[in-house]
Amino acid sequence: MPNGGQLTLSTCNISLDAEFSRSRAYRVVSGDYLLITFQDTGPGIPLSMQEHIFEPFFTTKGPRQGAGLGLSSVYGVVKNHGGYIEVNSEPNQGTAFLIYLPTKPAQEQNASSDPLAASRISDMGAKHILFVDDEQMLRNIGQDMLREMGHSVTLCKSGKEALDYYRNPERCSVDMVVLDIIMPDMDGLSVFRELKAINPAIKVVAATGHAPDKIVGDMLALGIKGLILKPFRFAEFSNKIRQALSEA
Repeated sequence: MPNGGQLTLSTCNISLDAEFSRSRAYRVVSGDYLLITFQDTGPGIPLSMQEHIFEPFFTTKGPRQGAGLGLSSVYGVVKNHGGYIEVNSEPNQGTAFLIYLPTKPAQEQNASSDPLAASRISDMGAKHILFVDDEQMLRNIGQDMLREMGHSVTLCKSGKEALDYYRNPERCSVDMVVLDIIMPDMDGLSVFRELKAINPAIKVVAATGHAPDKIVGDMLALGIKGLILKPFRFAEFSNKIRQALSEA
């Protein structure tokens, strides 16, 4: 709000049902939620921008204007807690962000609305996943999602750290690697080549919010088992992991 204004934070309990889900473009798990609303009286967000604000690296700020809130990370945190986030805004009418967080543990909420959810989570059995990303927030989100699926996780913050870990005897216990493509010390393609040299049969799923097509194409040609887009969405994330683990 560059000219000042009012920021209002409000909370309430709400039950989401099938009718609510039908009115959304995304699937909603029915149940009880806490609704947290952030409402401002600022200039609003144009519709063309609302379609992109949760995408990684999207910003409307110019040089020296800061990095912004990081809504892709906010989206990831909310989804990781089994919740949903929406934005309502019109030019000159202010903006409201609505966050729906389940009031029951995710597994209990999912189980109550979807009897098959628990079996889908556990049908692959517990695996050991090496998760590699230079951003701590995304490492935490990835770890929580994988643990929710029933897997054990080892986190590495760089390609070098991942290679050092995989070269030691503990690599024998690693069933799959989730590998960020864009990292400062070594990109995902370079790390993947090194991992393949150690173990040609290694299973790797690449993760990215924005990567050059050539790098993605080279990794696909070398045999990655899948590509996960950031920000992570639990349904897509879990499906990609399950598919990769089930491949020979």
